Amino acid sequence: MGSPGLCCFDVAMHSDVFVYKQLRTHQQRSTQERRTFIADFSDDGDLCPCCFRTLHGIPASSFSRIRKARRDGDRDLVHGNKGTKKPRNETLLSEEWLKAYAARAGDFMPDCDQIHLPDFTWRSVWKRAVAELGRHRVISEKQFTDLAKTGTLSRIKIRRSKRFSKCEHCVRLKELIKQSVGQRKLFWKTQHDKHNTWQMRERKKQAKHVEKAVNPDTRHKYMVIEMDNMDNAKTALPRMPRPPKDLDGKDNLITHVTGVHVPGDENTPFRCYTWHDRFPTGSDTVITILLKVLSQIEGPLPPTLYLHMDNCWRENKNKYMLAISHLLVHTGVFKKVKMCFLPVGHTHNIVDQMFSRFSEAIKFATIMTVPELHRVCRQSYSARACKCGGQSAWRVMKNKIKKIENLGCQCPYVDVYFEHVDTMACWGPHLLEHLPKNIVGISKPRCFRVKRDTAGVVRHHYRQQLQNVFREGEHNENVGIDDPTDNMALPMEKDHRWMPHNREGYRLFQNAIPAQDNIFEVPLKIIDTMALRELAGTLSPYLNSEQRQWWSTRIDSFEKEDSRYISSVFLVRSRWRNSRNDPTRLCNSACGIEHNVVCLSGLCCNLFSCVVHFHQRNSTSGLLDLQCWLTTNNF
Repeated sequence: MGSPGLCCFDVAMHSDVFVYKQLRTHQQRSTQERRTFIADFSDDGDLCPCCFRTLHGIPASSFSRIRKARRDGDRDLVHGNKGTKKPRNETLLSEEWLKAYAARAGDFMPDCDQIHLPDFTWRSVWKRAVAELGRHRVISEKQFTDLAKTGTLSRIKIRRSKRFSKCEHCVRLKELIKQSVGQRKLFWKTQHDKHNTWQMRERKKQAKHVEKAVNPDTRHKYMVIEMDNMDNAKTALPRMPRPPKDLDGKDNLITHVTGVHVPGDENTPFRCYTWHDRFPTGSDTVITILLKVLSQIEGPLPPTLYLHMDNCWRENKNKYMLAISHLLVHTGVFKKVKMCFLPVGHTHNIVDQMFSRFSEAIKFATIMTVPELHRVCRQSYSARACKCGGQSAWRVMKNKIKKIENLGCQCPYVDVYFEHVDTMACWGPHLLEHLPKNIVGISKPRCFRVKRDTAGVVRHHYRQQLQNVFREGEHNENVGIDDPTDNMALPMEKDHRWMPHNREGYRLFQNAIPAQDNIFEVPLKIIDTMALRELAGTLSPYLNSEQRQWWSTRIDSFEKEDSRYISSVFLVRSRWRNSRNDPTRLCNSACGIEHNVVCLSGLCCNLFSCVVHFHQRNSTSGLLDLQCWLTTNNF
């Protein structure tokens, strides 16, 4: 029986058994032997090239490539394939999409190197990718799930239980989904998808701010500052991976870390400021660090500032932060300031990602002093000093992926800048006397815009969300979710408008602008130095000479500050009895300085600079309402 596909007469006369033996013999040859066998083929033989390839099972591409290499004089005949599997374009596109989706919708965990997605399952993430890219450009659901568990994508997680407080609406909607069945379950899933889409648009709006600050064409117009605080339980000193038994029950030296991200800064995009737990909780620390960052940035400042912070009313979202934004515009530092807040429970950003690397490094390090804390954290994280604004992307041509290109930033990495802060400015009482008493409704809005109106007066407007487009059918958190009849899917149309609508904004400083040359220092909280000395004595066997010197100097400075503070309180107490009805006269007699703010300590402080472009002058530490304080403490 003749073999089909063979044109040469001699070969065609052979049986299929002969052809099979030839194929089997060629397959048993080594790779190098196969190349040599193909290269030795001669056109003058009994077989034509087609029959030779068919008889021995040789692909046409391999046959042509090896014959061409032999004609060009290549005797080694080494193929160009190195054995690396090349992923398909659909795989590369799915990988890039998942990275971008995690960056714009995920929460960066501050205690581990993970990004938590808001979705329930990977199936919902895959469906979202199909909806955005198209089914023919995305891999299958099984391949997509396996891809999310490999390589650098393994840090992207979907967790059933969350270690941090989550969005109230997400939690309530998930509980309603678990408790419902049928059409009602489908309804709540739809509402959850709408809420997730809405919060993703909020993140996308903030990402546009960062893009404008990084883009070389627009960075001279816009500036972004993102601020957050790290959990102080991880940075308390001393820190040992295996603490000895004799340290149980000892009071640690609590140390706070405030992280700042300045996208587009070519020198130090990430900054961290450490400070001991000596200052009252409030906006004074945030304002002081904010102004310190502005004063340290080289070159002229852009006219527009975007402030990205979380929704903490005690530190960020209050009248003092709004007042300092007005003051920055009043003094001409910026022409416009925008305070932006993401929805509650969706505020984890790149600063939290930096904190997660700090946490992993601190967990396995022995840290005794603040300089060692700076060193360990600096070695655990580095960031690019971006000058080009490049980001990873893919190229789409004629509705088909032609080539995947890595357009990522190639700028060099720089270390995080660290600085320890020992003094804070007391901005709250300084601003309070110039603010109206009926400031309400600050906790609900998530965007404040401060700029001058047409008459040159600094005013602010507010908005319930960051995005400025009203989309019909998109969920809004201000609508109740207890009953489907509440039209939960319909957002409030006024949420995308600047309020007050079509009217002039609110003016904070009605009469006079607060002076910038009489800023008081925040009074320090009394610290138990006896407990710290006991802790230092217990640590002594584990400390070297430099570490012992640091602890001794630090505790001595605490005692000196506390003794000055306590002696000034007794000074005020002794003069209070003679000046009960005239606290201003008491302050002048105690300090020898004429000012309107009632002084608590009565002692002049060192030079303290905390406002950009403002002069350093002598200031006095103090608080308002001395009568209330003395009455509370039974003076």
